[in-house]
Amino acid sequence: RFTGECVFFNRTGGFGFIQLAEAHAGDKVVPGDKVMVHWQSIESEDRWPFLHKGVAVEFNLAKVKRAGQWQLRAEKVTLPGGGAVDAATATSAIALRTTPRDTSYEKRARQ
Repeated sequence: RFTGECVFFNRTGGFGFIQLAEAHAGDKVVPGDKVMVHWQSIESEDRWPFLHKGVAVEFNLAKVKRAGQWQLRAEKVTLPGGGAVDAATATSAIALRTTPRDTSYEKRARQ
């Protein structure tokens, strides 16, 4: 299993990219140290699973033939430790790792 962090996810298109963790980055397993993930590869109870930017994940790599070329993709994507990904868990994981947003514009709007 590999570990990484979601760096982009397009909910409309149902795909995104995972940046390999620094522990795997020098292995040269994945060109550019980023791997594509499709929504169907995310282990979740949600009907349309997705990842938030910044969420840490674990995954397997699969070799997939697409348009006549072989690609590496993330498969069996879970939270670290094997937990299922769901919108509430992913959101709370992000909230714990980010700084509070700047609400000064909201304060000015109320004045």
